Amino acid sequence: MAFFRVPNQSYRWLFAEMTVVVLGILIAFQIEEWRQDSVERGVANANLEAILFELEDELFDINDIINDSSAAPRAATELANFIINDESRDEEWIIQTYAEAISISQFRPSSPT
Repeated sequence: MAFFRVPNQSYRWLFAEMTVVVLGILIAFQIEEWRQDSVERGVANANLEAILFELEDELFDINDIINDSSAAPRAATELANFIINDESRDEEWIIQTYAEAISISQFRPSSPT
């Protein structure tokens, strides 16, 4: 005596329903993964835009640094040419000028630490 008699067609319906449920769950997982990727792309784009904004904002400072660094060798060359071509120079004047040029170019911290 069989306790559980199910016609053969019921197994087909059971298999079809299980397939639909499994496919629905897999589709839900894919949609959730796509949503997470979309959020992460949005965050990455926002970070890249912030970096670009900061770089554009600091472009002027970078250009100033570049201009200052290119002006220093020119000033040193002009000073050297002036010292070489000046007829009225003497040893004390050269020592004083050199000492002032060195003292200007040295780093002076704003605090004693």
